[in-house]
Amino acid sequence: MSIVLNGVTIYEGPNPLPNDECCGPSGPGTWGSAVFEFPGNLVHLDNSLVVTNLEPADCTTCPKYVMVDNAVLEYRARP
Repeated sequence: MSIVLNGVTIYEGPNPLPNDECCGPSGPGTWGSAVFEFPGNLVHLDNSLVVTNLEPADCTTCPKYVMVDNAVLEYRARP
């Protein structure tokens, strides 16, 4: 997967979220979260966040996709 914030790639690598392989489409889901740090100067008044699946497969019933329920952009000043 790839994560691009305002045109700058802040992550490219394996999907760090858990796979949902247990229960099929009517199962409870296997949700998780991940944190990606980036320089504060990438944040603007209007921001664009793009999450891209880099897997070559087009199977939507396999764990070869990325599903995002929500994203939070936080600014934390370093001491």
